[in-house]
Amino acid sequence: MKKLLLSLSVAIATLSTPAWATTLSGLDFKSVMRGLYAGKMTNCVVDDEDLESYPHVCLDEVSDPDMPEFSTLALMHPVISFDNQNGQKRYLLMIEKVALNDEGMPTSGRIGSAKVDLYLFKKTNQGYELINRNAQDEEMAGSWGRVHLDLNDIKSSIQPFGKGIMGAMFESGYCSTGSCETYWYALMLPEHGDIKTVFVADAGLNNEGMYEETHPLYYNYESTYKVMPSGSLYYPIQIHYTGEKPDDDYERIHKVNEKHTVRFNPATGQYE
Repeated sequence: MKKLLLSLSVAIATLSTPAWATTLSGLDFKSVMRGLYAGKMTNCVVDDEDLESYPHVCLDEVSDPDMPEFSTLALMHPVISFDNQNGQKRYLLMIEKVALNDEGMPTSGRIGSAKVDLYLFKKTNQGYELINRNAQDEEMAGSWGRVHLDLNDIKSSIQPFGKGIMGAMFESGYCSTGSCETYWYALMLPEHGDIKTVFVADAGLNNEGMYEETHPLYYNYESTYKVMPSGSLYYPIQIHYTGEKPDDDYERIHKVNEKHTVRFNPATGQYE
């Protein structure tokens, strides 16, 4: 009977321990890469000043199955800290994985992004314990082979997004042939269940690169957001649009000053 209980206890402990459970001695670049990417680090050519401005190392990973000759460069972004809803300090770490061509430059076009590993830590007497992360190699919103997630902006906007869930909003989009379009995304930072990014709503659109403001075909509208605490598991988000907006077929342009509220649907994993 004792052996049965012991076996059951071990099985339960094993099931309740995440496969990626680990504790790092520090959150500096060397400790992070040795602790999370041991056996994967290698050398490659990097020829981009912005990429080289980050702590970086190449990984022995295939960045694009269709282009196995591409290299994968891991960039470590500055670690940010925030308090969860219980007032406990948490640390968010982002490793951006950029695909490089044989000349050491990003490979993706204007709508291509990069993969990202996000890690959430808490500090203990033993070091920094990993308590959650996103799905491995998740592709984040971005363009030109880079992500549009600035952790300094995230730090300034982290707030409750639901019951026990912290999160932050960020914008992503791209410009092409004189026009720019942007979208709102939510970065969800739960301590149970995957960290993830979720599309929220259209953020804005303009053609300032094509027309002066006095031109009849000119348009430019922007938006702000407001997370609205409620009794729901995920809080609704209100988007306030202002400016001059074209209709769906771009035949008419009209002034807007309107608010729309979107709500998270757990069944679809999206705001609607």
